[in-house]
Amino acid sequence: MLLHMLLIFSFGAVDCAKILFFTYIPSVSHQYVFQSIWKELSLRGHEVTAIATDPLHDTSLTNLREIDVSVGYKTFEKFDYSNLSSEAVGIFGTTDGFIESFMYALNLEMQTEEFQDLLKKPEDYFDLLIVETHNPTAFGIQNKFTAPMIGISSMAGANILYEFLGSPVHPILYPEVTVEQDVTDFNLSLSTKFYRLFIGLGLWLKYNFHYFQQAEIDAQKYFGKGKHHIVDTIRNLDLLLVNTNPIFSNRRPNAPNIIEYYNVHEGRRNSMNDDLQKILDDAKEGAIYFSLGTNVRFDHVQGNIKQAILEALGELPYRARVQELRSIFLDQPMSGIDRIIWWCEYVIRHKGAKHLRSPSADIPLYEYFMLDVFAVIFTALFVMYKIVIFAVRRLVGPLGGRKNKEASEKKTN
Repeated sequence: MLLHMLLIFSFGAVDCAKILFFTYIPSVSHQYVFQSIWKELSLRGHEVTAIATDPLHDTSLTNLREIDVSVGYKTFEKFDYSNLSSEAVGIFGTTDGFIESFMYALNLEMQTEEFQDLLKKPEDYFDLLIVETHNPTAFGIQNKFTAPMIGISSMAGANILYEFLGSPVHPILYPEVTVEQDVTDFNLSLSTKFYRLFIGLGLWLKYNFHYFQQAEIDAQKYFGKGKHHIVDTIRNLDLLLVNTNPIFSNRRPNAPNIIEYYNVHEGRRNSMNDDLQKILDDAKEGAIYFSLGTNVRFDHVQGNIKQAILEALGELPYRARVQELRSIFLDQPMSGIDRIIWWCEYVIRHKGAKHLRSPSADIPLYEYFMLDVFAVIFTALFVMYKIVIFAVRRLVGPLGGRKNKEASEKKTN
């Protein structure tokens, strides 16, 4: 029994690994999620280098080196996220705006001296790369460092990422994350279905014929020419980690190499403004605390959107329903942070996770939808139909001719 346990622990243990955690979006809400992860990785003995717009600056974390790229926040001097909603600029305009702003931020961040020094390290310096997913250019870091790579998102991923990793993609049931949707109602009108299909196909074309092509150019500029095109680099991700929970999402089926995580910062409790704290404490019937985060200014939000927010808040469910959902949300076999750390160490232990890759990720669409099989079936049926028609005509033809001849002779007599 003792030998058995020793074997389990020896194979399950992970030595100290060198991990690069590459984030670039200047947003506290995004960084807040990632901070908990790179902090916990360092506490578990790994040597973590975190590229961050919001460093922790915690001197007690001796295994953590943070590269401060807060210069990325200058992005807000050029871009106003308050009116990048689909109502204001359309879905395609929203996606264009975000991708452009993320690229602008990354350009500022990569010019910092510390970032440039990092790129001078040898290609085998890191054991694992963890890269934020929202700008495809960032995956070009694997042009420089050859370690296994995990994509990580602080929300759901773009549909193109699910497709690349072999998960089912359905633009109507599982629309793009930028498309407004009610995850409790799948009884959709025909117009909604056409709208989601239009958006899904439009963004698929934009990613494949614009975003990825520009990302390849930018990746070569910043990281040098890689062995693969940026599209193939993304396709070869070992894992994709998405911050979603089936209770509050559209419950899409995921391939084994797409891992959902949530509630990773459960233990963090920051104090709030005294006036706000008093309002919440004095609310005898409870209160709804609603925040637009740090990137959106409410005074910049258009009037119709403000009204929609107020109407939505007025229709929120009662306290009992909220408590029920909270209970379901928290009923998990392990904490969110333990789950995500386990999967990161899994990739380190096995030097990748290509064995989890779905075969559907590597076959062309005509094979995925069995068009070749149907083509053979329909061809066989068509050939059989032609043979039967030919045989019938050959058999019926002489008989019909003989009967016609006999009838003609009777008439003559």
